[in-house]
Amino acid sequence: MGTQEDRLKSRLKRHEGLSLEPYRDSKGYWTIGWGHRISGPTPSITLHEAEELLTQDMYRASDRFMKWKRYHCEWLDPTRSMVCVELIFWVGYHGFLLFRKMIAAIEKREYKLAALELYNSELGKKYSRRARELAELMWEGSDESREGFK
Repeated sequence: MGTQEDRLKSRLKRHEGLSLEPYRDSKGYWTIGWGHRISGPTPSITLHEAEELLTQDMYRASDRFMKWKRYHCEWLDPTRSMVCVELIFWVGYHGFLLFRKMIAAIEKREYKLAALELYNSELGKKYSRRARELAELMWEGSDESREGFK
């Protein structure tokens, strides 16, 4: 099924959608590619450039998470870690830190509670399909079987 990184990239592509032309996202930020924030309108990009931006943004989000993880939950498994990386990619590092109840549950290894906190968050209510998928991954700790989250 591929590596965690491959699965994350596939999820991000599906969740973010691709635009080779600049557009304003739901918060009004200029964006291009798969959710890459830019300072303002720019010329269109190629698919190859969009892939490069996505990879850079994934690694940036992963680096931020790994620095945080080192001090808070070094033992967290790869699938749940990738959920956190996707949240950082989606809402930024400071936005991720606002998921205080979810983070507290993760730190206590209460993953089902963490999943519920994510799903029931304001973001989860607004983007229920994406939040549900991430909550299922948090619940199960595996992206190969997500039957447990009901």
